[in-house]
Order: sequence, then C-alpha cells, then structure tokens
Amino acid sequence: MWCKLFLLVFLCVTAIQAFEWQTLEQEVVATGEHDVVELVYPFEVGTNETVRIKEVKSSCGCAVVSGFKGATFQPNYKGDMKVSFFTSSRRGVQEKKVTVTVETGSGEQKTALTVRVVLPEVIKLSPETLLWKKISELGTSKTCMIQAVQGSCQIIGIDHAHIKEYKITHTPIPAGGVESLNLQIVPKENIFHSSAKLMVVTNHPVARYQRIPVRLLVRTPRPTIVRTSKDGQSNQSSEGEGSAVRLQSDASGLKWGTTTKQATSVNEVVTFQAVAESEGYQFMSVRERPLGQTVQASGAHDTMNAKILTISIKRIDKQVQNSVVRVEAMAPSGGVVVQDLKVTWPIVVKGTK
Repeated sequence: MWCKLFLLVFLCVTAIQAFEWQTLEQEVVATGEHDVVELVYPFEVGTNETVRIKEVKSSCGCAVVSGFKGATFQPNYKGDMKVSFFTSSRRGVQEKKVTVTVETGSGEQKTALTVRVVLPEVIKLSPETLLWKKISELGTSKTCMIQAVQGSCQIIGIDHAHIKEYKITHTPIPAGGVESLNLQIVPKENIFHSSAKLMVVTNHPVARYQRIPVRLLVRTPRPTIVRTSKDGQSNQSSEGEGSAVRLQSDASGLKWGTTTKQATSVNEVVTFQAVAESEGYQFMSVRERPLGQTVQASGAHDTMNAKILTISIKRIDKQVQNSVVRVEAMAPSGGVVVQDLKVTWPIVVKGTK
C-alpha cells in the first residue's frame, strides 16, 4: 500500500517538474512611451525528457505570444516566453490570461499565466470627438482640452507633428508645465473623417507618456444615399443622421480601381483610388467599420486632378489581419456614394518592427 502511494506521488512530481514555470503571474506599469509592453515568463525543463509546446491561447488579442507554439526543448533547458501586450487606448488595470499546453512524456501539462498591465490614466481629453455638423463649417476651428488628472502632475510637452490630417495649435507650454491645455483643431481641406493619437509628455514619475486618441467627424443632415443594385440600376433613398447603410456598392459616375487589397509589408500605407466622371464629388466620411482604433484612414482629392479621389489606410494595431473602411462621398447631384474598402494585412512575426 505505502509503496503504491509513494510511486504515485513520485510520478506526479516527475510530471510537474518536466516543465516548470518560475512564475505564473507578471505585472508591469506601462510608461506609455511605446504601444507595446513586453512581459517575460522564465521556465525550466526537467532532467528526464524532451518537451513540446502544443498550444498557446490568449484570452485577448491584445496579449500576443509569437514563435513559442510548436517549439521543442531538450532536458535541462532554461528559457523565457515573452508576451507582447498592445496597449492601444486602454486605461487602468488590464488583466489577461495566456494558457500554455506542454506535451511531456507522461501526458499534457496545461498552465494559465496571468498578464497584468497597469496603464495609469494621467491625463484626459475633453471632448474626445470633435463634430462639424455641416461641410461648410470645416474651415472653422474647434477646441478640446487636455487636463492632468493625477495630483501634482503637469503637462510638459505635446507631439502632433506626425498628424497630417488636421492642424493643431495651442499656446506655448511654460518650462514648469501646465495642468491643462486648450487645443484648437482645424481639419485640412478634403479631410472629412480622421482619427489619430496625440503624444502628451508629463512629469509623472512612471507613466510619463500618454497616447490619447482624437477623432474628427463631419455630419451632414439627412443625406440622399445612392446605391447600385445587382442589376446595375441606381436607387436613391433619404436617410436620417446616424442611420445605417446596409448595401454598399459603387454608384455610376464614381469608379474604383479595386475595393480589396493585400498589404505586402507590416508598415505599408495602402491606397485606393476612384475616378469620377465629372468634378464635384466630395468626401463626407472615411471611417473604420466597425468603429475602432485599429487603422488610421483619410481621404483627399488629387492636387492635379480633382476627379481622382484617394483613400489612404494605415494599420495601427498590428495584430489585426483584416480591416474594412467605409467611404461616403457626396455626388454633384447631392446624393451620397457608399463603398466599403477591404485590406488584408500580413501577420506580424516575432522580431518584426
């Protein structure tokens, strides 16, 4: 009896020690300087057998493990598994699970690892969305305010040089910093929808850098939607503000070279072009569907030929593989042309920047 019990305990210990994690939980406080935070989980293989990583599952697409699934490790091997956490626009304490299944000589060993990332909310933007209700208002500026929300924290700098879709101005920031700052924003010509991130630098002891999204929207009341049915006939209907358009297709008079593209590189800016049969088409809206923060899209007319409309799409969240951007353009007749553009992005592998 005692011999059997001893043997059972010995076998259990052997199975556990075949692959051992030094920690099952990691926590890091993000500085905000980068969009990705890396957490490291050290492990050690036992002395008796070779093991293989059968499966790696994450509870959220924001926590990614690359190049670990399928790996084989020899006895006595010591190494690390790295988890990349994509912060995006998240705030507060983010806790996710990564479950790793290891094949050993005595069976499978499944372990759930805890990924905890603290993203301090040091500043806030109010409002986060600026709305121009009429196209005629696009030349006017609108104001939003950045404000420090943690104790004696001060705003000491702001970087918006990378934002090309709209112009941002503000009063000079004194050497000691400020608690709040008003921004005046004006969309550039022919940009009817945009979303980008401001980089705000603070004197916070840990989270010095804060990336905050700013959205610009233009709304036109009760547009006439022009659609093309399967038989090629154009139909018109009037829809109220905010109502959904269920059928997207080219209307006659505005022709796209293609509506689907495959990006060839990780950081590629994918462009689509449409040629109008006459001048007078204007962008109303260029937005991700569903609304999110995974891509940055903008629209503009060609500076040399107003009949050419160009859409530029850049991936922000590099774990997203498929994106849909909806384009709405106003025809000279007053109708609205609606078209969905689709992009397939390459998978980001370990070590790709």
